Amino acid sequence: MAEHSRSCWGAVIYSFFSGALLGAGLALLLAPVSGKEVRNAIGNEFDEFKDKLKKMEEKLHKSGAAFNAETGYEEEF
Repeated sequence: MAEHSRSCWGAVIYSFFSGALLGAGLALLLAPVSGKEVRNAIGNEFDEFKDKLKKMEEKLHKSGAAFNAETGYEEEF
């Protein structure tokens, strides 16, 4: 039962990202702005995305460290 649930979520996540990429591609093709503006916008969005990922990584690391301290688990990743 757990195996079926896991594969179902994998399909949902795959479908979501496929749709997002397709939508982003169509938006770029149909956008009424110049290529330079599109590249700048993509670069800015990518930089914001990297910053969000970095913050998320830091939060997860802190959470993991707190969990390790609470449970006495010593292994570092």
